[in-house]
Amino acid sequence: TLSVTGDKKSQKFEDSYLDLLFSTLKDLGFNAVTYMPTRNTPAQLKRVKEMCRRYSFFEISGEDINSPRQSFICPLLAQPDFHNLIDSTWALAGHEVQAAKDLSLAMFSAATREKYPHLDERIQAFKAVGLSHHTRI
Repeated sequence: TLSVTGDKKSQKFEDSYLDLLFSTLKDLGFNAVTYMPTRNTPAQLKRVKEMCRRYSFFEISGEDINSPRQSFICPLLAQPDFHNLIDSTWALAGHEVQAAKDLSLAMFSAATREKYPHLDERIQAFKAVGLSHHTRI
């Protein structure tokens, strides 16, 4: 695959074994996947998002800051296709609040899964907790 950032030679990475990776993650009991929109092509992102839906994985933004010259703003997150990553960030904050109180209140606990069986519903519930416990800048 071509390097989206232009700083690496073209190489073949996860693309060739993504199906195996996702099924193995599910078999191992993982509930979430993190990825970086700025470091993948639109085709790769579409495929990852489709696989996350297929396996009911919680999608987490893996965007990070690697140098002082790098912007703290990720313009891709403003696109409708990635707005879910903003919701999931707030949901992750809500998960931390609840898990710190009691692990049975965590996002993927048996009790929480029973209360909110659908991942989207759980994300919205935990997003509300995250937003209510953190001050926006």
